[in-house]
Amino acid sequence: MNEWSMKPKVFTGALGVGEHTTDVTFTLGLDKAGHCHFEFERIPLTEQTTFLRIYFDKVEEGRFARFTLVGEAEGGARFECDNIILTSLKSVDVLAEGYKESDKEPRYYCTMGPQVAYSLARMTMVATHEKERRQHVAYSERALPVLAWRVKGFDCFHPLEAMCPLGIVQMTGGNDMNGKDELSGTLRLIAISAPPDVEEWRRRADAFLRHVRHVMSFAACTMLGNPIREFFHENVVVIDAYAKRGQPRSETPVFHYMDLQAIFDCSVHSHFDPDSKIEKLDFAIQWFVMRGEYRESKLIMSMTVLENMIASNLTDDDTKSLPDKAFEKLRSRLSNVVKELAHEWTDTKEGQKAYIKDFNDRFSDLKRRSLMDKVSLLAKRWGVDLSGIHEDFIKEAKRARDQVVHRGHYHPKIDATRDLHDHVTIVREVVVRFILTALHFEGRYLSYFDGYHTRVFQRSTPDRDYTDR
Repeated sequence: MNEWSMKPKVFTGALGVGEHTTDVTFTLGLDKAGHCHFEFERIPLTEQTTFLRIYFDKVEEGRFARFTLVGEAEGGARFECDNIILTSLKSVDVLAEGYKESDKEPRYYCTMGPQVAYSLARMTMVATHEKERRQHVAYSERALPVLAWRVKGFDCFHPLEAMCPLGIVQMTGGNDMNGKDELSGTLRLIAISAPPDVEEWRRRADAFLRHVRHVMSFAACTMLGNPIREFFHENVVVIDAYAKRGQPRSETPVFHYMDLQAIFDCSVHSHFDPDSKIEKLDFAIQWFVMRGEYRESKLIMSMTVLENMIASNLTDDDTKSLPDKAFEKLRSRLSNVVKELAHEWTDTKEGQKAYIKDFNDRFSDLKRRSLMDKVSLLAKRWGVDLSGIHEDFIKEAKRARDQVVHRGHYHPKIDATRDLHDHVTIVREVVVRFILTALHFEGRYLSYFDGYHTRVFQRSTPDRDYTDR
């Protein structure tokens, strides 16, 4: 395997589903996008192979049949996949042996050339390429475990490197990808000493690289695809190939591709820092980097990130305007007032009951604190610097989001001074500052609030016990 692809290999093995199986020969290669390409030798349609046709058309509980494909190649390489879906059988009639088309009654038999799709496949092989081995074990004379994730969409001018309890972590990328659907770099973790339990090291390494990938996706403002994951240990490499087509490129990254070392360091240290364990941070980042074609969708996604962080990191008591007993007392009195006045609004019993029910349902909203109150509370506790962002800006952005959700479009007031783009950049800026604070980051980042510029971010003093009640 070279830096970005694997030349086709010929495998012999079996294709099956359930109790049915047939011998197959297929060629498999990995392209520059990390996608597996299969080409099967044609399979004669016989009594043994007719199950392929049966299960090709079979759908159970809305799902296509999942086939298992295994095979071995020269040099000891092994392929295995248990989620193969047949997308086509490419049936073709072939002239039987000993017959010619010019014969009076030529005989033909049917053959199939399956085309397949997959979600995850695995290859295990001996790491025979010395160049590849040296690249991953350069920090040790012995073949210590190495986990390498090939990533898409990562623009980076300088190689990044940091130390962590699991070893040395490195990340490289391209600087001319411009949204190409190709592997652009590698996120690699190299053990610097032999772990007592290699499988446990691999499990922890996977969780660690997943966190780093999420943070660096936040930095690039696009979810970095990682269709290829390689695990090297001694002289064996295990390659997990995930089906991942396409790679969007963001026009509004949070960090410049020449200034990534500081956020990379934060991505590494925050994984091991107990004070950085923010609830649902990965989920918030996934929403933040989600691609939106229209400003309306971008506003909804940015506001969802903010509300997700609030809901995940404030307690139920934090989000209530009053304690339960006090609120129930208030609700009871308000309900009595509605009952006393309902007869003034309508003469019918049905109408009065409808008013009472409607207002009682709405009283529940009084129990919840406003979004701005919750933003201010969490910002105080985390030490989020919201200087320059007036609370009215956030309130207006929320109203704009509510219009889009409930009306399907945004209709500003005639005298409005901020448009939909302004609302998006405001909420986005608030989200960025919350995430940077959660990561304990301080330094330069790209801001689009009040125009594109480089801003220096500094945390405020957090007050973990802060309450405004």
